[in-house]
Amino acid sequence: MRNKTILLAALGVSLAAPVLAETVSPLPDALASVGFSEEGRRHWDHGRVEIWGTLPDGTHVEAHFNRAGLEDVEAKGRGAGLPIDLVDAIVGKERTAFPALLDLARLREIEIDDDGGVEIEGVAADGREIKAAFDRAGRLVDFKHD
Repeated sequence: MRNKTILLAALGVSLAAPVLAETVSPLPDALASVGFSEEGRRHWDHGRVEIWGTLPDGTHVEAHFNRAGLEDVEAKGRGAGLPIDLVDAIVGKERTAFPALLDLARLREIEIDDDGGVEIEGVAADGREIKAAFDRAGRLVDFKHD
């Protein structure tokens, strides 16, 4: 009887393994490229995943993604910022291609629309707010420097 129990338990583990592998979503490339270290995750309905963790400098980050890709990334905490290189990784063009963004000193949040557009929020070197929007082709379509 003991051998049957062990065999059934082992069979149950081996049958469950493929199901577990399908539910674990990989870390989005853009986050991996900036050294994001995942501390936890929560799976929501329709394949949406919330993850949280830290960057190499200790900045706490929260992000959401789904099967289609990254939805948003936000630095958490007063004065926290995301690596500005994250704009390059998500928009697909070097930030230096947009003279309006050269003043961006701290990036707080990036949102990716369902249509592939990207919105960023941050702070300029002079402390003023910067908001910018890009279309799916990576063209700057809106810019505010308040």
